[in-house]
Amino acid sequence: DGFVCKTVTASAADVITVCVSVSARLCWPCSSDSDCLSPNGEAGAKCLSSGDAGSFCGIPCSSPGQCPSGYECSNIDGIQQCIPADGAQCECNTLAKSLGLETQCAVSNEAGSCGGVRTCTETGLTDCNAQMPVTEICDGVDNDCDGDTDGSSALDCVQYYPDTDGDGFGIGAGQCLCEDPGPGWGTNGGDCNDLA
Repeated sequence: DGFVCKTVTASAADVITVCVSVSARLCWPCSSDSDCLSPNGEAGAKCLSSGDAGSFCGIPCSSPGQCPSGYECSNIDGIQQCIPADGAQCECNTLAKSLGLETQCAVSNEAGSCGGVRTCTETGLTDCNAQMPVTEICDGVDNDCDGDTDGSSALDCVQYYPDTDGDGFGIGAGQCLCEDPGPGWGTNGGDCNDLA
């Protein structure tokens, strides 16, 4: 139970047939389906997303009895896979710990979503090491992890307006910037004629 009989080509002339665990890579942290395919196991294992928690290997199944204890056969995007039962989270098995396997993860809130990594260690799967997203401020850091550092959404940015005539008043909607753009810009809007 839980094993398949596989013929293995050895370095010598003899052919070896052994029992191989079909669930050896079940719940391994992964980034693609190829991470979940054991060289001697059954085909069809998938790398399944668990959202911000990361991605983990499933194994194919067609009925509940095919999954190891603590797992259930579930339909994931039209594919039957064994996953932890009752919404439980995947944990690292002994081999995954010794290999230090990793998965991409995220920390998300109303300010944004920041990416990080979770790693299998001797004490188990680490928490996501991503920074906590916060509202963007002018500090040279991408605080909300949207790829835009000190952008126009920064909480303490200053509104600058094009000021062609240098009278201290500019025109148009302007731009909210974290740094003074220099000559030709002013912090006061409402100029009715920026050429005089």
